Amino acid sequence: MSCFYASFFLGSLCRRMFGFMAIVYGFEKMGGGQWAGIFYFCLFAPYLAVGLFSGHLVDRLPKLRLLMWSLLCPIVLFGGLYLFEEYMASGVAQLRVGVFLGGIILIYGTSYTVQYPAFLAILPEVVGPERAERSTIWVNALATVSLAYAPLFVGALRLKFDWPWLFLSLAVLSASSFVLATRVKWENQAKLSRESVTFKEGLGTLFSYIAGNRLLGQTFLVALLLSIGLTGPIEVLAPDFMSGALGFSPMQVGLALSFGGTGLVIGAFSVLRIDFEGRHGLATIGSAILAGVSIFWMSYASVTVAVLLFFVCGLMMGVSSALILVIVQRQAKPEQRGGAFSVFAIIMGGAPSLGGLIAGSLSKMEGTVVAGRWIGMVVVAVFLLCIFVFRRMRRA
Repeated sequence: MSCFYASFFLGSLCRRMFGFMAIVYGFEKMGGGQWAGIFYFCLFAPYLAVGLFSGHLVDRLPKLRLLMWSLLCPIVLFGGLYLFEEYMASGVAQLRVGVFLGGIILIYGTSYTVQYPAFLAILPEVVGPERAERSTIWVNALATVSLAYAPLFVGALRLKFDWPWLFLSLAVLSASSFVLATRVKWENQAKLSRESVTFKEGLGTLFSYIAGNRLLGQTFLVALLLSIGLTGPIEVLAPDFMSGALGFSPMQVGLALSFGGTGLVIGAFSVLRIDFEGRHGLATIGSAILAGVSIFWMSYASVTVAVLLFFVCGLMMGVSSALILVIVQRQAKPEQRGGAFSVFAIIMGGAPSLGGLIAGSLSKMEGTVVAGRWIGMVVVAVFLLCIFVFRRMRRA
Protein backbone atom coordinates (compact mmCIF):
# COMPACT_ATOMS: atom_id res chain seq x y z
CA MET A 1 0.00 0.00 0.00
CA SER A 2 2.89 2.38 0.58
CA CYS A 3 3.60 2.44 -3.16
CA PHE A 4 -0.06 3.28 -3.85
CA TYR A 5 -0.06 6.17 -1.38
CA ALA A 6 3.31 7.46 -2.63
CA SER A 7 2.19 7.30 -6.26
CA PHE A 8 -0.99 9.23 -5.46
CA PHE A 9 0.90 11.81 -3.39
CA LEU A 10 3.51 12.50 -6.08
CA GLY A 11 0.79 12.83 -8.73
CA SER A 12 -1.17 15.23 -6.53
CA LEU A 13 1.97 17.21 -5.63
CA CYS A 14 2.84 17.48 -9.32
CA ARG A 15 -0.65 18.83 -10.07
CA ARG A 16 -0.43 21.50 -7.34
CA MET A 17 3.12 22.50 -8.24
CA PHE A 18 2.28 22.82 -11.92
CA GLY A 19 -0.75 24.96 -11.15
CA PHE A 20 1.37 27.31 -9.06
CA MET A 21 4.18 27.33 -11.64
CA ALA A 22 1.78 28.17 -14.46
CA ILE A 23 0.51 31.27 -12.62
CA VAL A 24 4.02 32.45 -11.72
CA TYR A 25 5.21 31.79 -15.29
CA GLY A 26 2.38 33.94 -16.61
CA PHE A 27 3.45 36.86 -14.42
CA GLU A 28 7.22 36.51 -14.85
CA LYS A 29 7.74 35.25 -18.38
CA MET A 30 4.59 36.39 -20.17
CA GLY A 31 4.40 39.93 -18.85
CA GLY A 32 1.41 40.05 -16.52
CA GLY A 33 -1.68 38.67 -14.91
CA GLN A 34 -3.66 38.19 -18.13
CA TRP A 35 -1.64 35.13 -19.15
CA ALA A 36 -1.58 33.89 -15.55
CA GLY A 37 -5.38 33.99 -15.55
CA ILE A 38 -5.53 32.20 -18.92
CA PHE A 39 -3.20 29.45 -17.70
CA TYR A 40 -5.23 29.03 -14.50
CA PHE A 41 -8.40 28.77 -16.56
CA CYS A 42 -6.78 26.18 -18.86
CA LEU A 43 -5.94 24.06 -15.82
CA PHE A 44 -9.47 24.29 -14.42
CA ALA A 45 -11.53 24.17 -17.65
CA PRO A 46 -11.17 20.39 -18.22
CA TYR A 47 -13.05 19.74 -14.96
CA LEU A 48 -16.10 21.46 -16.39
CA ALA A 49 -15.65 20.29 -19.97
CA VAL A 50 -14.88 16.58 -19.53
CA GLY A 51 -14.94 15.89 -15.76
CA LEU A 52 -18.18 13.91 -15.82
CA PHE A 53 -17.18 12.07 -18.99
CA SER A 54 -13.88 11.09 -17.35
CA GLY A 55 -15.83 9.65 -14.44
CA HIS A 56 -17.97 7.70 -16.91
CA LEU A 57 -14.81 6.26 -18.49
CA VAL A 58 -13.45 5.25 -15.08
CA ASP A 59 -16.69 3.38 -14.36
CA ARG A 60 -16.95 1.68 -17.77
CA LEU A 61 -13.34 0.91 -18.76
CA PRO A 62 -10.54 -0.93 -16.93
CA LYS A 63 -9.58 1.44 -14.10
CA LEU A 64 -5.98 0.30 -13.92
CA ARG A 65 -5.37 0.85 -17.63
CA LEU A 66 -6.88 4.36 -17.47
CA LEU A 67 -4.87 5.17 -14.36
CA MET A 68 -1.58 4.11 -15.91
CA TRP A 69 -2.23 6.12 -19.07
CA SER A 70 -3.14 9.18 -16.99
CA LEU A 71 0.15 8.78 -15.07
CA LEU A 72 2.18 8.31 -18.25
CA CYS A 73 0.79 11.37 -20.03
CA PRO A 74 2.38 14.03 -17.73
CA ILE A 75 5.84 12.53 -18.22
CA VAL A 76 5.62 13.25 -21.95
CA LEU A 77 4.06 16.68 -21.47
CA PHE A 78 6.56 17.95 -18.89
CA GLY A 79 9.46 16.45 -20.82
CA GLY A 80 8.22 18.36 -23.86
CA LEU A 81 7.96 21.56 -21.82
CA TYR A 82 11.56 21.13 -20.66
CA LEU A 83 12.81 20.73 -24.24
CA PHE A 84 10.72 23.67 -25.46
CA GLU A 85 11.84 26.03 -22.70
CA GLU A 86 15.47 24.96 -22.88
CA TYR A 87 15.99 25.05 -26.63
CA MET A 88 13.17 26.89 -28.44
CA ALA A 89 11.22 29.36 -26.28
CA SER A 90 13.75 32.21 -26.47
CA GLY A 91 13.23 32.70 -30.18
CA VAL A 92 9.46 32.25 -30.29
CA ALA A 93 6.85 35.03 -30.19
CA GLN A 94 5.08 35.47 -26.87
CA LEU A 95 1.68 34.57 -28.31
CA ARG A 96 2.96 31.26 -29.64
CA VAL A 97 4.61 30.46 -26.31
CA GLY A 98 1.33 31.22 -24.55
CA VAL A 99 -0.72 29.08 -26.94
CA PHE A 100 1.74 26.20 -26.66
CA LEU A 101 1.84 26.29 -22.85
CA GLY A 102 -1.94 26.74 -22.66
CA GLY A 103 -2.39 23.66 -24.85
CA ILE A 104 -0.04 21.63 -22.63
CA ILE A 105 -1.98 22.75 -19.54
CA LEU A 106 -5.30 21.77 -21.13
CA ILE A 107 -4.03 18.30 -22.03
CA TYR A 108 -2.54 17.81 -18.57
CA GLY A 109 -5.72 19.03 -16.88
CA THR A 110 -7.72 16.56 -18.95
CA SER A 111 -5.46 13.68 -17.94
CA TYR A 112 -5.84 14.65 -14.28
CA THR A 113 -9.63 14.54 -14.53
CA VAL A 114 -9.10 10.81 -15.14
CA GLN A 115 -6.23 10.29 -12.69
CA TYR A 116 -7.92 11.60 -9.53
CA PRO A 117 -11.23 9.66 -9.74
CA ALA A 118 -9.38 6.57 -10.98
CA PHE A 119 -7.16 6.54 -7.88
CA LEU A 120 -10.14 6.90 -5.53
CA ALA A 121 -12.42 4.51 -7.42
CA ILE A 122 -9.81 1.75 -7.53
CA LEU A 123 -8.88 2.19 -3.86
CA PRO A 124 -11.46 -0.27 -2.41
CA GLU A 125 -10.30 -2.87 -4.90
CA VAL A 126 -6.71 -2.47 -3.72
CA VAL A 127 -7.22 -2.43 0.06
CA GLY A 128 -10.54 -4.26 0.33
CA PRO A 129 -13.96 -2.78 1.22
CA GLU A 130 -13.34 -3.07 4.97
CA ARG A 131 -10.28 -0.76 4.80
CA ALA A 132 -11.55 1.61 2.12
CA GLU A 133 -12.81 4.28 4.52
CA ARG A 134 -9.55 4.62 6.45
CA SER A 135 -7.49 4.50 3.25
CA THR A 136 -9.67 7.27 1.75
CA ILE A 137 -8.83 9.47 4.74
CA TRP A 138 -5.14 8.81 4.13
CA VAL A 139 -5.46 9.70 0.45
CA ASN A 140 -7.30 12.92 1.28
CA ALA A 141 -4.68 13.83 3.88
CA LEU A 142 -1.88 13.34 1.34
CA ALA A 143 -3.76 15.50 -1.17
CA THR A 144 -4.06 18.17 1.53
CA VAL A 145 -0.31 18.05 2.19
CA SER A 146 0.36 18.62 -1.51
CA LEU A 147 -2.10 21.53 -1.56
CA ALA A 148 -0.57 23.17 1.50
CA TYR A 149 3.11 22.83 0.66
CA ALA A 150 3.38 22.77 -3.15
CA PRO A 151 4.18 26.55 -3.26
CA LEU A 152 7.00 25.99 -0.77
CA PHE A 153 8.46 23.19 -2.91
CA VAL A 154 8.28 25.42 -5.98
CA GLY A 155 9.87 28.33 -4.10
CA ALA A 156 12.73 26.12 -2.92
CA LEU A 157 13.36 24.80 -6.44
CA ARG A 158 13.30 28.31 -7.93
CA LEU A 159 16.16 29.34 -5.64
CA LYS A 160 18.42 26.86 -7.45
CA PHE A 161 16.97 26.19 -10.89
CA ASP A 162 15.70 28.02 -13.98
CA TRP A 163 12.35 27.30 -15.67
CA PRO A 164 13.54 24.42 -17.91
CA TRP A 165 14.78 22.50 -14.89
CA LEU A 166 11.59 23.26 -12.97
CA PHE A 167 9.59 21.59 -15.73
CA LEU A 168 12.07 18.70 -15.77
CA SER A 169 11.53 18.25 -12.03
CA LEU A 170 7.81 17.80 -12.73
CA ALA A 171 8.65 15.15 -15.33
CA VAL A 172 10.79 13.34 -12.72
CA LEU A 173 7.97 13.49 -10.16
CA SER A 174 5.50 12.14 -12.73
CA ALA A 175 7.87 9.34 -13.73
CA SER A 176 8.33 8.42 -10.06
CA SER A 177 4.56 8.31 -9.59
CA PHE A 178 4.21 6.04 -12.63
CA VAL A 179 6.96 3.66 -11.49
CA LEU A 180 5.50 3.42 -7.98
CA ALA A 181 2.08 2.61 -9.45
CA THR A 182 3.58 -0.30 -11.41
CA ARG A 183 4.80 -1.78 -8.11
CA VAL A 184 1.33 -1.88 -6.52
CA LYS A 185 -0.23 -5.35 -6.29
CA TRP A 186 -3.44 -5.05 -8.30
CA GLU A 187 -4.97 -8.37 -7.27
CA ASN A 188 -8.59 -7.53 -6.41
CA GLN A 189 -9.83 -5.62 -9.42
CA ALA A 190 -13.59 -5.76 -9.79
CA LYS A 191 -14.96 -7.29 -12.95
CA LEU A 192 -16.37 -4.79 -15.39
CA SER A 193 -19.96 -4.95 -16.45
CA ARG A 194 -20.38 -6.22 -19.99
CA GLU A 195 -23.46 -4.06 -20.41
CA SER A 196 -22.92 -1.26 -22.94
CA VAL A 197 -23.92 2.06 -21.41
CA THR A 198 -23.73 5.39 -23.23
CA PHE A 199 -22.42 8.51 -21.52
CA LYS A 200 -25.91 10.02 -21.44
CA GLU A 201 -27.37 6.87 -19.86
CA GLY A 202 -24.53 6.64 -17.35
CA LEU A 203 -24.91 10.30 -16.42
CA GLY A 204 -28.64 9.87 -15.94
CA THR A 205 -28.09 6.81 -13.74
CA LEU A 206 -25.49 8.65 -11.66
CA PHE A 207 -27.64 11.71 -10.97
CA SER A 208 -30.69 9.57 -10.36
CA TYR A 209 -28.75 7.68 -7.73
CA ILE A 210 -27.45 10.91 -6.14
CA ALA A 211 -30.98 12.33 -6.08
CA GLY A 212 -32.36 9.12 -4.59
CA ASN A 213 -29.64 8.81 -1.96
CA ARG A 214 -30.47 11.69 0.36
CA LEU A 215 -27.23 11.42 2.33
CA LEU A 216 -25.04 11.53 -0.78
CA GLY A 217 -27.03 14.42 -2.28
CA GLN A 218 -26.88 16.43 0.94
CA THR A 219 -23.16 15.72 1.26
CA PHE A 220 -22.51 17.14 -2.21
CA LEU A 221 -24.58 20.23 -1.32
CA VAL A 222 -22.55 20.75 1.86
CA ALA A 223 -19.33 20.35 -0.17
CA LEU A 224 -20.64 22.98 -2.60
CA LEU A 225 -21.45 25.40 0.23
CA LEU A 226 -18.05 24.75 1.80
CA SER A 227 -16.26 25.51 -1.47
CA ILE A 228 -18.23 28.68 -2.21
CA GLY A 229 -18.44 29.99 1.35
CA LEU A 230 -15.00 29.13 2.72
CA THR A 231 -12.40 27.84 0.26
CA GLY A 232 -12.82 30.51 -2.43
CA PRO A 233 -13.14 33.55 -0.12
CA ILE A 234 -10.14 32.48 1.98
CA GLU A 235 -7.92 32.06 -1.08
CA VAL A 236 -8.86 35.56 -2.25
CA LEU A 237 -9.07 37.50 1.02
CA ALA A 238 -6.41 35.95 3.26
CA PRO A 239 -3.28 37.40 1.57
CA ASP A 240 -4.76 40.91 1.39
CA PHE A 241 -6.06 40.73 4.98
CA MET A 242 -2.64 39.72 6.29
CA SER A 243 -0.72 42.34 4.35
CA GLY A 244 -3.25 45.12 4.91
CA ALA A 245 -5.09 44.64 8.21
CA LEU A 246 -2.25 42.82 9.99
CA GLY A 247 0.59 44.75 8.32
CA PHE A 248 2.61 41.67 7.36
CA SER A 249 5.52 41.75 4.92
CA PRO A 250 5.41 39.39 1.91
CA MET A 251 7.62 36.93 3.80
CA GLN A 252 5.33 37.04 6.84
CA VAL A 253 2.26 36.58 4.63
CA GLY A 254 3.81 33.44 3.16
CA LEU A 255 4.63 32.06 6.60
CA ALA A 256 1.11 32.81 7.89
CA LEU A 257 -0.49 31.12 4.89
CA SER A 258 1.75 28.08 5.43
CA PHE A 259 0.66 28.05 9.08
CA GLY A 260 -2.96 27.90 7.95
CA GLY A 261 -2.02 25.16 5.48
CA THR A 262 -0.48 23.21 8.34
CA GLY A 263 -3.82 23.42 10.14
CA LEU A 264 -5.49 22.05 7.02
CA VAL A 265 -3.08 19.10 6.99
CA ILE A 266 -3.48 18.37 10.72
CA GLY A 267 -7.26 18.52 10.36
CA ALA A 268 -7.20 16.01 7.50
CA PHE A 269 -4.95 13.59 9.44
CA SER A 270 -6.88 14.04 12.70
CA VAL A 271 -9.87 12.24 11.19
CA LEU A 272 -7.78 9.05 11.37
CA ARG A 273 -7.59 9.34 15.16
CA ILE A 274 -10.96 10.78 16.17
CA ASP A 275 -13.95 8.51 16.66
CA PHE A 276 -17.02 10.42 15.50
CA GLU A 277 -19.35 7.63 16.69
CA GLY A 278 -21.29 7.55 13.43
CA ARG A 279 -21.82 11.32 13.38
CA HIS A 280 -19.67 12.12 10.37
CA GLY A 281 -22.29 14.42 8.82
CA LEU A 282 -22.86 16.43 11.98
CA ALA A 283 -19.10 16.74 12.53
CA THR A 284 -18.70 17.98 8.94
CA ILE A 285 -21.26 20.74 9.38
CA GLY A 286 -20.03 21.60 12.88
CA SER A 287 -16.45 21.99 11.62
CA ALA A 288 -17.65 24.34 8.89
CA ILE A 289 -19.49 26.45 11.51
CA LEU A 290 -16.33 26.73 13.63
CA ALA A 291 -14.36 27.75 10.53
CA GLY A 292 -16.92 30.50 9.86
CA VAL A 293 -16.67 31.69 13.49
CA SER A 294 -12.88 31.84 13.11
CA ILE A 295 -13.12 33.99 9.97
CA PHE A 296 -15.56 36.38 11.67
CA TRP A 297 -13.45 36.65 14.84
CA MET A 298 -10.24 37.29 12.89
CA SER A 299 -11.51 40.72 11.86
CA TYR A 300 -11.66 41.82 15.52
CA ALA A 301 -8.64 39.99 16.94
CA SER A 302 -5.06 41.06 17.60
CA VAL A 303 -2.31 39.97 15.23
CA THR A 304 -1.31 36.89 17.24
CA VAL A 305 -4.88 35.76 17.84
CA ALA A 306 -5.80 36.36 14.18
CA VAL A 307 -3.00 34.07 13.01
CA LEU A 308 -4.07 31.40 15.50
CA LEU A 309 -7.66 31.71 14.29
CA PHE A 310 -6.46 31.27 10.71
CA PHE A 311 -4.82 28.02 11.84
CA VAL A 312 -8.08 26.92 13.51
CA CYS A 313 -9.99 27.74 10.33
CA GLY A 314 -7.62 25.55 8.30
CA LEU A 315 -7.92 22.81 10.92
CA MET A 316 -11.72 22.78 10.72
CA MET A 317 -11.74 22.86 6.92
CA GLY A 318 -9.34 19.91 6.85
CA VAL A 319 -11.72 17.92 9.05
CA SER A 320 -14.77 18.85 6.94
CA SER A 321 -13.23 17.97 3.58
CA ALA A 322 -11.91 14.63 4.88
CA LEU A 323 -15.29 13.63 6.31
CA ILE A 324 -17.09 14.61 3.09
CA LEU A 325 -14.79 12.32 1.12
CA VAL A 326 -15.38 9.48 3.59
CA ILE A 327 -19.16 9.78 3.16
CA VAL A 328 -18.86 9.83 -0.64
CA GLN A 329 -16.63 6.72 -0.60
CA ARG A 330 -19.07 4.94 1.72
CA GLN A 331 -22.25 5.86 -0.18
CA ALA A 332 -21.13 5.57 -3.82
CA LYS A 333 -21.89 2.23 -5.46
CA PRO A 334 -18.84 0.40 -6.90
CA GLU A 335 -20.05 0.84 -10.49
CA GLN A 336 -20.51 4.59 -9.98
CA ARG A 337 -17.50 5.56 -7.88
CA GLY A 338 -15.71 7.17 -10.82
CA GLY A 339 -18.68 9.42 -11.57
CA ALA A 340 -19.23 10.26 -7.90
CA PHE A 341 -15.62 11.29 -7.38
CA SER A 342 -15.70 13.30 -10.59
CA VAL A 343 -18.67 15.25 -9.20
CA PHE A 344 -16.69 15.76 -5.97
CA ALA A 345 -13.64 16.98 -7.93
CA ILE A 346 -15.75 19.42 -9.96
CA ILE A 347 -17.34 20.83 -6.79
CA MET A 348 -14.10 21.15 -4.82
CA GLY A 349 -12.09 22.37 -7.80
CA GLY A 350 -14.56 24.67 -9.53
CA ALA A 351 -16.95 26.13 -6.97
CA PRO A 352 -14.21 28.05 -5.07
CA SER A 353 -13.78 30.32 -8.10
CA LEU A 354 -17.38 31.52 -7.66
CA GLY A 355 -16.84 32.10 -3.94
CA GLY A 356 -13.63 33.95 -4.69
CA LEU A 357 -15.41 36.16 -7.21
CA ILE A 358 -18.11 37.04 -4.67
CA ALA A 359 -15.54 37.69 -1.94
CA GLY A 360 -13.41 39.83 -4.23
CA SER A 361 -16.40 41.94 -5.28
CA LEU A 362 -17.46 42.39 -1.65
CA SER A 363 -13.92 43.33 -0.68
CA LYS A 364 -13.79 45.97 -3.39
CA MET A 365 -17.03 47.54 -2.14
CA GLU A 366 -16.60 47.22 1.64
CA GLY A 367 -12.93 46.44 2.25
CA THR A 368 -11.29 43.15 3.14
CA VAL A 369 -11.97 43.29 6.89
CA VAL A 370 -15.69 43.99 6.51
CA ALA A 371 -15.93 41.38 3.73
CA GLY A 372 -14.43 38.80 6.07
CA ARG A 373 -16.99 39.62 8.75
CA TRP A 374 -19.89 39.26 6.35
CA ILE A 375 -18.57 35.99 4.96
CA GLY A 376 -18.04 34.59 8.46
CA MET A 377 -21.59 35.52 9.50
CA VAL A 378 -23.16 34.11 6.35
CA VAL A 379 -21.19 30.84 6.63
CA VAL A 380 -22.23 30.34 10.25
CA ALA A 381 -25.90 31.12 9.45
CA VAL A 382 -26.01 28.84 6.38
CA PHE A 383 -24.43 25.84 8.11
CA LEU A 384 -26.58 26.29 11.22
CA LEU A 385 -29.53 26.08 8.85
CA CYS A 386 -28.03 22.92 7.33
CA ILE A 387 -28.16 21.22 10.73
CA PHE A 388 -31.94 21.59 10.76
CA VAL A 389 -32.63 21.11 7.03
CA PHE A 390 -30.23 18.23 6.24
CA ARG A 391 -31.65 15.76 8.74
CA ARG A 392 -30.28 12.70 6.95
CA MET A 393 -26.75 14.06 6.99
CA ARG A 394 -27.07 15.14 10.61
CA ARG A 395 -27.69 11.50 11.54
CA ALA A 396 -24.93 10.07 9.31
